[in-house]
Amino acid sequence: FIDITQWERMVEAIKRLEIRGAPALGIAGAGALCLFAVNQCRPSCVNSFMDELSNVSDAIATARPTAVNLSWGVRRAQNAAYLAANKPMSTIDSIKQALVQEVHTIRDEDEIACRAIGSYGATLFSYPSNVLTHCNAGSLATAYYGTALGVIYRAFTQGNIKCVYADETRPGRTRCTPYRLGTCSSRNTRYSHL
Repeated sequence: FIDITQWERMVEAIKRLEIRGAPALGIAGAGALCLFAVNQCRPSCVNSFMDELSNVSDAIATARPTAVNLSWGVRRAQNAAYLAANKPMSTIDSIKQALVQEVHTIRDEDEIACRAIGSYGATLFSYPSNVLTHCNAGSLATAYYGTALGVIYRAFTQGNIKCVYADETRPGRTRCTPYRLGTCSSRNTRYSHL
């Protein structure tokens, strides 16, 4: 894991593919805007604060132009800031608090969605299931639980997975899926990297 406290470093991590996976990119985009607001922005009034947020939002959202979830997360956080700014008696601190809350909400919603995907998908398996997974769609690509691996996690906890095969081939990623699967391993379940 990497510790990021500055929005520029988050953008660099996004560009260098240190953060991967659509859900993770959405959360990272919202988080980058929040980092700027909380740790770096020093405006004198709400209007200048919102102008600075707008400028930084554009820089974050375009860090990976094809990453739809990245711009979605940035826009969602930006919208939360605008809503907070338009409330009577809004302050810079109340806008910052709204941004922090929105990032937490996005993260929590992603975990809920991933767990729902996992529960739904797990109904398709019965013991002894052998599963092939290609891409690491586990907790390294989402807020926590994972999409495709969420299904495997859930089916595993129900006792329906016998063996999982991971055929990821991209450099530097070949051990991510087996590692994530190993966190829920059992003596009775086998994991194999093809």
